[in-house]
Parts: sequence; C-alpha cells; structure tokens
Amino acid sequence: MSEPYRLTDAQIKQLRPFFPKSRGRTRADDLRVLSGITSSSAMG
Repeated sequence: MSEPYRLTDAQIKQLRPFFPKSRGRTRADDLRVLSGITSSSAMG
C-alpha cells in the first residue's frame, strides 16, 4: 500500500472531534482504521 492515509491533514483535523475517546483500553489507530474503511469502500 503506497499511500496509507488518503485524507489530507485538514480533513483529519475536521474529523478528529468525532473519533471516540479512549476509556482505559488501548485503541486501534483511528487513522489506520479510517484509511482501511475508505480503501475497502473504494475497492467495492
């Protein structure tokens, strides 16, 4: 995967307030999860 994060820094900054907060548990990287969702939806 040559382009791991398809979102610009400005787009990520706008989305950051919607990411859930951690509640004592180690979370997956939000940007990595979001990138996977966008790439899989683009692939079909």
